[in-house]
Amino acid sequence: MLYQIIYVSKRNCSEEEITKILDKSRENNQKINVTGLLLYTKDTFIQCIEGEKDEVNTLYDKIRKDERHSNPILISYKPIKNRDFPSWNMGEKKINLEETDFMADMSGEEKIIFSNILSGKEETNAIDVIRKLV
Repeated sequence: MLYQIIYVSKRNCSEEEITKILDKSRENNQKINVTGLLLYTKDTFIQCIEGEKDEVNTLYDKIRKDERHSNPILISYKPIKNRDFPSWNMGEKKINLEETDFMADMSGEEKIIFSNILSGKEETNAIDVIRKLV
């Protein structure tokens, strides 16, 4: 059964390290049929991982132990019928929180959900807001 994990963590790495993370993630995820997306700000990661339950659980456990992520907080963990990012072994987008134009298409409720995601609060509609950011 397919599962989706969304987590937020504090970022402890440089832009160069993010490039390395993405390259390695794409290579490894393809091998285990995991898809997803990494959004990042200057100090935060928001990641969505999709795949078979055992694979995403193992991957999230590995991420939790990775020193480039501090204080990972699980925002959403649920079974899914279809992947939200089926063609991305690991998509990515840098978000500049000082420029709020990217949030222009969000309702007030969605802005609150995004704020909750950044602060590590569980959000059942997290994926809906994340889709708007890519």
